[in-house]
Amino acid sequence: LLRQKYTNEKLCLAYVRFDNYEEVTRGISETSIANLNGEINELLTKWASSNQGFICRMNKESCLVGFTQATVLDMMEDKFTILDALGTLGDLNITGQRTNVKVIRENYGKKTAYEINLCSAEDLYASPVYYLQQNDVVYVEMNKKEKRNSTVMGNSTVQPAFWMSLASFLVGVLSWF
Repeated sequence: LLRQKYTNEKLCLAYVRFDNYEEVTRGISETSIANLNGEINELLTKWASSNQGFICRMNKESCLVGFTQATVLDMMEDKFTILDALGTLGDLNITGQRTNVKVIRENYGKKTAYEINLCSAEDLYASPVYYLQQNDVVYVEMNKKEKRNSTVMGNSTVQPAFWMSLASFLVGVLSWF
């Protein structure tokens, strides 16, 4: 009994690294970076405390999370679905493409990309990546309108300003003749 209690209360540490942090924060204001860091800390703190753990932020890109061994074993037994993952991260906003969510999974050293249609329950529940595994990467693509808006020219061909500029350019060209 004492040995079991000792085993269950052993400290387990998880090293969490925020991949691409520098790329994400490049070119955004200090206020936005502070807000992002606050959201990251809030999500991690909620997750850790809901599992009787604690967070120790090491730097802007990484932290240590501590749990008891019993908690880790419980978490490993729980199935974590792609819907749980998206919900934990605040769900998808309107710009997320729901019909083509990608999950990249490594099996025996080989990475495989799976596509999931979140709008089809049949496809979602039948997918081999419905239950996420350790080191799975979930990628939600932007919808077409958001992709167009993120380019230098943006969504210009459907904007009235584009057509007005084109018309005034053509009038200017025709006035030379």
